[in-house]
Amino acid sequence: MSKTSLTSITALEQKALSGIDKRLSNVASLTLGGIPFTPADLKKVLSDDLVARSNTTAAKAALRVAVVQQKGTGAKARALLKRLKAWLIVQSGNDVAAVLQDFGFQEPKTPKPTVKVKASAADKALATRKARHTLGKKQKADITGATPNGAVPANPPAASK
Repeated sequence: MSKTSLTSITALEQKALSGIDKRLSNVASLTLGGIPFTPADLKKVLSDDLVARSNTTAAKAALRVAVVQQKGTGAKARALLKRLKAWLIVQSGNDVAAVLQDFGFQEPKTPKPTVKVKASAADKALATRKARHTLGKKQKADITGATPNGAVPANPPAASK
């Protein structure tokens, strides 16, 4: 049997119902597939299927409407929960874990940097220190006001503010 659409099956069943009324009204019983049927039995099977298909179509339409509504309300609810969580984090201070747990939220996780990120950060820090000629405590302590030959400079640099 080839695939047929629901509308064509519905049309076929409706035509079969009218054909039963027109052609089989005077038949007492007929056997189909080894099972005896009266015309009323045939009409009942076809009518039940038509009613069930109609109900299914209406239910599918209602489901589609409900899904669209749920997607809209779900998006609003998720946005609200995201804002609520952010507000709770700001308002809670040190007690943030307990407050978030009361609302069913998980505490935000602090991202752990990878070894590659740490190495890159250290390289960048060294490059920045070198570019700015930044000295550490010990390097600054080695710097004195004396000149290499022991003479005091003629024009000392002005103090900068």
